Amino acid sequence: MAAFVILLVLLVITAFVFTGIIALWVYRDAKERGDRGWMWVSIILLSSPILGGLLYLIARREERYPCRFCGWMINKTANYCEHCGKQFPVCEPGSGYLEDLPLNERKNDSKRRNRNRRFLMAMILSAVMMAASLVGLIVVAVNSGDADIGIDWNTGWVMMKTESTWDNVWTFRYNKASEGYHVDSRLKVENPQTQQLAVDLSFGEGQEMLMKISQQREDGQTIEQEVYLDSSSQTRYFDLDQFKDGKIKISIYNNGVSDVSGKVTVLDK
Repeated sequence: MAAFVILLVLLVITAFVFTGIIALWVYRDAKERGDRGWMWVSIILLSSPILGGLLYLIARREERYPCRFCGWMINKTANYCEHCGKQFPVCEPGSGYLEDLPLNERKNDSKRRNRNRRFLMAMILSAVMMAASLVGLIVVAVNSGDADIGIDWNTGWVMMKTESTWDNVWTFRYNKASEGYHVDSRLKVENPQTQQLAVDLSFGEGQEMLMKISQQREDGQTIEQEVYLDSSSQTRYFDLDQFKDGKIKISIYNNGVSDVSGKVTVLDK
């Protein structure tokens, strides 16, 4: 449980860091290109860092430099200045022309490249940490048996399902489900010695359904009880004296049956 919480917190933190890094880079790059930085930051926050970042890379303006003759901001690849009309208005250092890019623009260009490298490394690192946290989260959940960590790895399909848990009473109903599909709920036990689990379960013709009752103890071990139930119009009762005060998890697994309905609650003996 503790490892699960730590990995979950780490996953959330790295996701925020990853989003912040991309938003900051996009804002600075957009401002340097004369674009609306806050607009792109809003797009990233409202959509996602990956989708928003890709949209920005597709739509961002060309990099602009001052004309070496008149100072007018033009595209870096322009052959003529749109203001003064002179040819080759932007020349990289060492081009052979008398006037290359101004010294301060050369320094800014170098700073931009270094900054982009740092942002790229930070994005890669945060993405790797996020992926590692997610993988660790899945591994911990699977190895923990997903009994009391709040995640139910439930694959398969179900048709016409209704379910509710209210005032410590769990009711459910569904028409059909795939083999192994299970419904789950958590009910509160206040005094296991004087209380019992009442189960009303009915379904169409078929094999028995498996019911698991589980609870995680403070030492990390899981108490689990398994019972096979057939369809019945009578309420069946199960002692809870092996459990402790707190919530217990009840899972009922489909085994090829249909038209399933159930009601489960904790009652005094």
